[in-house]
Amino acid sequence: MDLKLLRNFLQIAEQESFTKAAAVLHIAQPALSRQIGQIERELGVKLFTRTERGVHLTEAGVMFRQRASGLVDDFQRMRHEVSLLADEPAGELTFGMPPSMHDTITLPLVRAYRKRFPRVLLRLVEGLSVTLNEGVHTGKIDLAIVSASEPRAALSHTPLVREALFLVGARAKRMRAGASMPVEALADLPLILTLSPNALRGIVEDGFKRARLDFRPKLETNSIPLMLDLVEEGAGYTVISYCAVQAQLRQRKLAATQVEGLAVTWALAASPRRTLSRPAQALMQMLFDVTRTTVVSGKWKSAEFLG
Repeated sequence: MDLKLLRNFLQIAEQESFTKAAAVLHIAQPALSRQIGQIERELGVKLFTRTERGVHLTEAGVMFRQRASGLVDDFQRMRHEVSLLADEPAGELTFGMPPSMHDTITLPLVRAYRKRFPRVLLRLVEGLSVTLNEGVHTGKIDLAIVSASEPRAALSHTPLVREALFLVGARAKRMRAGASMPVEALADLPLILTLSPNALRGIVEDGFKRARLDFRPKLETNSIPLMLDLVEEGAGYTVISYCAVQAQLRQRKLAATQVEGLAVTWALAASPRRTLSRPAQALMQMLFDVTRTTVVSGKWKSAEFLG
């Protein structure tokens, strides 16, 4: 029984039809049926029950699908990791980043990485920490930057940087640049925040709880661009990391004041069950170098490098 047979079986299970699977696989249906018959004879069990509407997995078929899917994934991962050990690495590498670091870290990191490893296909995923942690856990993402406040027990988390959170408002609000304010000063402000679950949102909520304040945002959204547009228009304020609004601050579209006691720690998440390839290790080193340089240069305000 080879990987080709396993892949063909998985396609039938997904399509719930020999006819549809044969079309996807570009195989004649009788040949596909013979392949499944071969697997069933080797195993001594039926994998599918046939109905007028198609086919369905038997109890044995469900178990076989789980094992077959794992074997195919393991083979793909093995081939990928071995290929990256070549003199001139080639293959794929998936890396997760928080959207807030897009301009500050992600762009310079990608530029450096593509120059160093031009034959490696780099897949960049921007998303919430909970989503990136899950991706690393399942093996869909090799490495990811996540909030240390949302760790996943099965993963290793290496601290990277700690940054203060800022109250951000429209430039016309004339906020005190360079100053700071206590959490209590946010109590009566119309806050526009991200939806839960979200690492920064959770930090703000915890800050309100510690100060024994009622937490009642004026508006919630899963779109950071929309949130910042509304803040720029004067519809309210938000609490966010400095790196997420650097561009707008430079363009004088927004103003920001640091909030005392509110900070987020970002960490590099990886799976201890998988060995990092050379390009993955190089990307990790580049990430630390880019972050250190950005913090030391003062471009990342109120950030502390932890690597």
